[in-house]
Amino acid sequence: AVKANIDAMQRVIAGGGPIVGRGEGAERVQRALVDAKTAARERADQLYTDARAAGAAYLDPQVASTFGEEVTNTLRRKVNERSAPVTYGILEDLDQAFRNGVSLDDIEAIRTQLTNQAANVSSDGKAAKDAVRLLDDKLYDMAEHNLLYGNNEAVGLWAKAIKNYRQYNNRWE
Repeated sequence: AVKANIDAMQRVIAGGGPIVGRGEGAERVQRALVDAKTAARERADQLYTDARAAGAAYLDPQVASTFGEEVTNTLRRKVNERSAPVTYGILEDLDQAFRNGVSLDDIEAIRTQLTNQAANVSSDGKAAKDAVRLLDDKLYDMAEHNLLYGNNEAVGLWAKAIKNYRQYNNRWE
């Protein structure tokens, strides 16, 4: 009797909506999630592209000069330098960049190096992943507290891109 009434039960459960076959709902949900993540990633990429095109923005050198050292020292509490020499080498470049007051575009280039290193399945890769997270936190704090300077339009676009990436990363990664 149950087998004979499956169609009727599906219609009742669907509440007038379409009847979805076994496995079809999960496939649609998965596709919708992939599409939403792709759209969010494209938006994040476009915001960074727009920021780069608008011109240079900088971190407040009085505040940012210690950021590289702070990221490195925080990472040292978790990861020994000998087990992550490439990551710590990149962090030396990051520290110099912060001390010299380079642009956000230059900081993002170093961040890309860390991100590429994070793809390695090793203690060095794990350290790089942690370093990226720490750097992102620093950049977000700077954007959130309006500690960027330079061309007003560029500063606004960089802050928007950084804040949007935080939302993207929190939701999708």
